Amino acid sequence: MTHPATPQPPDPVRLRPLLFTPWYRPDTGGVASVAERLHEGLRRSGVDSRLVVFRGGRDLEPHAELPGVWSLEIPTAFVSSRRPRAWLGALLRGPGTIRRLVRFIREREVNCLVVVYPIDHAWIFPLLRRFSGARLFPSFHGGDAKRIPDLSARRRWIFRRLVAASDGIIVCAEHLEEKTRERCPEAEAPIRVIANAVDVDHFVPPPADPSRSDGPRTLVHVSNFFRMKRTLDIVEGFALADLPPGTRLVMVGDGDDRLATQARAEELGVADRVEFPGFREDIRPYLQQADVFVLASDSEGAPLVLLEAMACGTPWVSTPWGAAAEIPSGECGLVVPARDPARLAAALSEIMADDARRLQMGARARELAVANYGSRAWIRRHVEFMGGTLPDAEPVPDAPPSTPDPSAT
Repeated sequence: MTHPATPQPPDPVRLRPLLFTPWYRPDTGGVASVAERLHEGLRRSGVDSRLVVFRGGRDLEPHAELPGVWSLEIPTAFVSSRRPRAWLGALLRGPGTIRRLVRFIREREVNCLVVVYPIDHAWIFPLLRRFSGARLFPSFHGGDAKRIPDLSARRRWIFRRLVAASDGIIVCAEHLEEKTRERCPEAEAPIRVIANAVDVDHFVPPPADPSRSDGPRTLVHVSNFFRMKRTLDIVEGFALADLPPGTRLVMVGDGDDRLATQARAEELGVADRVEFPGFREDIRPYLQQADVFVLASDSEGAPLVLLEAMACGTPWVSTPWGAAAEIPSGECGLVVPARDPARLAAALSEIMADDARRLQMGARARELAVANYGSRAWIRRHVEFMGGTLPDAEPVPDAPPSTPDPSAT
């Protein structure tokens, strides 16, 4: 697919970006990981990056341990609430929030705003662009762009104002580019597909251990247990599959559907072989012990955890999102349709029946993760699309923060 030209100022500039994200630590995966990796990758590359998380108090508060990370609650009640009193409170707080951010942007000479997964917070960014002069780049990761038809009229209007005010739009998958163009015809800014990336020096295959081939087989799933992850389908597929004796399913994470998923495992009589270790900040041990990674989502952008599994040399059975939509089925894993536990079970049975083929898929997954999905190229693509150049110097320290208001919560 041919993409529009990169939006650039007359000459490439040294970027001083300010990133915004609704989720960050201690959240795991998804948008939280995208924001963290982009921010840290930019800083390691010598770019003077800062990041604001939409949580905390009404004053910009620097994080005590994470360099360049700040928190600020952005009022959204007039977008999401139906209560007039909530609207009034948000409208009264809005101008003050804009003033704080514009002052922050000007004091640090920020010239680029990157908004990861904007929905209710989207209202503020066209105003920040107007009053600060910084260029605006929203970054879409699935649920934002795809949800546009389901949003209220007010939310749709705000989202489209964001798109119309943008200098460039970043999407993590080609189907999101198509959705954005289809649902936001007012988008005049170029849209660039920058596929998600994985740190292949952090996510690595486990050390060789011949004894692993003698132990029970392990399937692993990692997610936030949101409804779209279809975790009940994974348990049903596991129960239906013809698997080696003793095969277990480990479902890492926590969220809305966790209890229902546990109850379904009980109903199907496989609870003694399904483990729920809960939230884990470091998921590498689970991906490294897995014989197969399993993903059954019915909606995604480009799931990071699939790339993390690949970097660990783990083959997958997955619905067609991200790498699983780009790589032919059978090369690094098997692709199955969403909402079909029987097809999922058949794929699990097939991949677990042939150890040599499964190991070959895992080796190929690691190879492609390194070749096509590395973090360094991902950072470079972002910088180039925003019209900047990577500096030669070492990363610069964060500017001294303003003294925070001690009354802020």
